[in-house]
Order: sequence, then structure tokens, then C-alpha cells
Amino acid sequence: MVYIKKSRSQRVLKLCGILLLIIICAVGSFLLLKSFRADKVNITNNTAVNTNEMQTKGVGIIRAAAEVEPGEIADATKFELISVPENLVPQDAVGSIEELRDKRIKNKLYIKQFVLKSDLIPSSAWYGDEDRLIEHTFLPGTIPSSATSGSIIDIKLFRQGAMDAVVISKVVIVNKQENTLSLYLNSREQEYLKEAATEGLLFITQYLDASQTPSDLTYTPSYD
Repeated sequence: MVYIKKSRSQRVLKLCGILLLIIICAVGSFLLLKSFRADKVNITNNTAVNTNEMQTKGVGIIRAAAEVEPGEIADATKFELISVPENLVPQDAVGSIEELRDKRIKNKLYIKQFVLKSDLIPSSAWYGDEDRLIEHTFLPGTIPSSATSGSIIDIKLFRQGAMDAVVISKVVIVNKQENTLSLYLNSREQEYLKEAATEGLLFITQYLDASQTPSDLTYTPSYD
């Protein structure tokens, strides 16, 4: 009888031990899962905060406060500095009024349009005191399709059996309407352009950048 009671006591203790072990494992699993969920929420929240900070971080950028025509001096009164989210800033955006110093606007700008570095050229690259605005119509196919207002070009003369002559070197297109170009030319350039047009085919070549060296003038009018 004593043996039976002892066996029962051992079984009860063993069963209690198993139950206690199950409870401990269950509590541990619950705490581990709760901790994992908390970490996941923190990571998500931190990611959201960092993304929001990136989107709202302000970067200074210059935009037009009024319409600006090609060739105008970049007058600071026509521009304003604003702050925009970093992810919305164009790659070559102008970031300060100081960058407009001694520059002209190459392309027409509209109100609230961002100013790009490609919109600027040196103030000396546009026209001089003796220059006057003229228009000249070229034959179809003689103007590069990429040439537009603000493009820098040479005007050349094609004559059968002769080298192409540079009539006008490094001039800026003020405006383009189909095959008609508006240009600032001095009196000598105007005469050369009129004379060359009677001697052969005039055509345009375009500079890639305002910093390129001007072509040498190689045209000599027949009356010279």
C-alpha cells in the first residue's frame, strides 16, 4: 500500500513538472513574439520618419518671379529663392542668386519656372553696343533641328568647289520661327550676311557649349 502511494506521488510530481515546463515555454514564446512585434513596429516607424524627413528636407533653388526673355541680363529682381523637397530638385538647378551674376538668360523663362545652369550664358556672349536685331530666312534643311532660342551658332557659306567659309562666328539665336532666325549683328556682320547670301548656300553649325572657342572668320566678300 505504501508502494502504490509512492508511485502515485511520483506520477503527480512528474505531471506537475511537465505542466510547469509547458507554461514556462508558452510564457517565453509570448514574450518573444511580443518583443519581435515591438521591434518591427519601431523599425517601420523609424523608416517612415526617415522617409518623411527626406521628402520634406528643404533645398534652396532659384525660380523666375516674372517672365524673362532670351538675351536678358539675369536681373536678381526677376528671380526668387525658394525651398523645395530635395527629391524634387533638378540635377543642374541654380541654387543661389550669386550664380546669376554676369549672366544672361539663354532660354525664355516663365513665372515659377526653375532656373537651370543650362539656361545661363555669360553676359558678354550675347551682343555688343554696336549690335542690332535683324532677321534672316534660311533654306529648309540648313538649320540643325536642335538649334533654338539661345543656341550658339556659326553661319557658314557653301560654294561649289570651294572650302566652306565662316561668315559669322559664334552668334546667339535670339528667336527661331521655322527657318527664320533673329540675331544680334553689328554692321559688318550684317553686310557679310547679305553678301554671302548672294554667293552660295548659307547653313548653320551649332556650338555644344558657350565655353567653346569661336571659329575663325574665313569669309571675304567679293567686293573686297
